[in-house]
Amino acid sequence: MVEPERWTPERVKAFWDHWYQQKNRGPTFSEEVGRGVVRYLRRRGFLKRDVLDYGCGAGALAGEIVRAGAECWGCDWSAASVQAANDLLGGRRGWRGAGVVDDPNASYFGRLFSLVTCLETVEHVTPKEEGEFFANLRDVTRPGGWIFLTTPNDEDFDASSKVYCPFCDSRFHQYQHVRTFNETTFAMTIENHGFRIKTIETVHFGFYQAPRWPGVMNVNLRYLARVAAGIPGSPASAFYQRMRFKQPQLCALATKI
Repeated sequence: MVEPERWTPERVKAFWDHWYQQKNRGPTFSEEVGRGVVRYLRRRGFLKRDVLDYGCGAGALAGEIVRAGAECWGCDWSAASVQAANDLLGGRRGWRGAGVVDDPNASYFGRLFSLVTCLETVEHVTPKEEGEFFANLRDVTRPGGWIFLTTPNDEDFDASSKVYCPFCDSRFHQYQHVRTFNETTFAMTIENHGFRIKTIETVHFGFYQAPRWPGVMNVNLRYLARVAAGIPGSPASAFYQRMRFKQPQLCALATKI
């Protein structure tokens, strides 16, 4: 594996600018389960009226947030992804624009938010950059506000997809992950930087990703089962959780202190 320190900010930016410009790229995490993430937040009363999606990518999660009736701003390190988000959501009610992280001209810059979402990002942050990363999250969260983070659950790098570069003779994670977390290390990392955990759990957001209404003629038992499984505390939900040996994601909600 490439040592985390070799992923400089310039290399990370170049990696993601290139990735987002590919017409045949695969779906991002938010494109796959963004609706499920928003349903998870809303059903637990965590979705606030003003939200910053920190690391917004091409805008998939932000699109689901504004669909749910909230106002949403976005920011990302990749200019290509920021452009993609603004192209996707421009003109949508509730969308307030995306900008590059730390750009003083970005629409989010200088604001404080009730909720800051940050999906599948912390695993890209090297230990050396960890302090600055969480300081930035604190800087955009209002006093008493919340951050919501997700990351792969106890990811096994040896079993993960890796890419080999013959030019520099190195192997690296296909999606530029540089570290992995379990529930204990995830909670400790967040609380070491001025936040207090309210809830942390393992989850499969696909479990909340109920399909859009298929039309009355296409409703079947499979559709109804997926809807029931997305209701917290329902028998279908409990059964689903028992059947899963390992949930693929960790998620944490924490308040700024």
